[in-house]
Amino acid sequence: MAESKRYSKAHNDRNFSFPPTFVIIIKTVRDVTEYCAESASERGRGHVVAFIRQEAMEKAREIKVKADEDFNIEKVKIVRAETLAIDAEYAKKRKQAETALKIAQSTQTNKSRLKLLHAREQHLSDLFSNARNQLLELSKDESKYEDLLKSVIVQGLLALLEPAATVFAREKDVALVQKAVQAAQAEYKDISGRDVQIDVQGTLAENSAGGVKLVSGTRRITIDNTLDERLRLLEDRVRRFFPTAFLFRICVWERPWHTHVCICAAFRESHDPSPPSHPRYHASSANPPRQMLPEIRTDLFGKNENRKFYS
Repeated sequence: MAESKRYSKAHNDRNFSFPPTFVIIIKTVRDVTEYCAESASERGRGHVVAFIRQEAMEKAREIKVKADEDFNIEKVKIVRAETLAIDAEYAKKRKQAETALKIAQSTQTNKSRLKLLHAREQHLSDLFSNARNQLLELSKDESKYEDLLKSVIVQGLLALLEPAATVFAREKDVALVQKAVQAAQAEYKDISGRDVQIDVQGTLAENSAGGVKLVSGTRRITIDNTLDERLRLLEDRVRRFFPTAFLFRICVWERPWHTHVCICAAFRESHDPSPPSHPRYHASSANPPRQMLPEIRTDLFGKNENRKFYS
């Protein structure tokens, strides 16, 4: 203890100095202490750094996963949007193409229809022109023409039912019409039981096909039974009712009470006109008649005895 006090006193003395060996020991102890402290601090920092690094890696992994998910979602949205846009674009193009095709088809159909209508109109015009030429030839056969005049006069008188009438005919047909009037008066009396006074005048145009025009005694009723008017009425009915799939032929036949101009209507495989007495037009024959409107067929060929019903 005395020695310790001596060391303390020596230490407090300014001029005191430790021995070199002791100084080295003290420095060594101090260095070791500082080293240990630094090592502990370094180890603590290392754990903290490792923890922070681990947290950062996990966070980076989460961010990457989230970014990948967002990328995939956005990619799906973009792909879907572009797919819908492409589908819409091609649907629009398809619709435009279909519209253009329909327009082209409609245009072609209209052109074909116009050609068909033009051909039909030309065919009907030629057909009725040919019919009129045949009507002009009809008046050359006096016996047939007189029978025709008698029939149309009787028909007109039955429509008028007047005690007096005026018959207009062509100037060159006046003599023949006067003969037909006498027979028509007798037949009219047999049918209606009435007498009728008939005046014949030749004022019809000479370029007409023939026939007569009847005017009542009061001049209020006119019945045009000229062949031109009969043909015109028939032409109107044919244009209105007959389908374009038929081919028409004009024939001049001998039938009382009807204009001697009839139209044979047959399908395209048949072109030969035949009179109604021909087996092809007989209901009981092996080849039945071609179907036409009953009203027109009755006007053309007369009533069919084998037909049970008429509309």
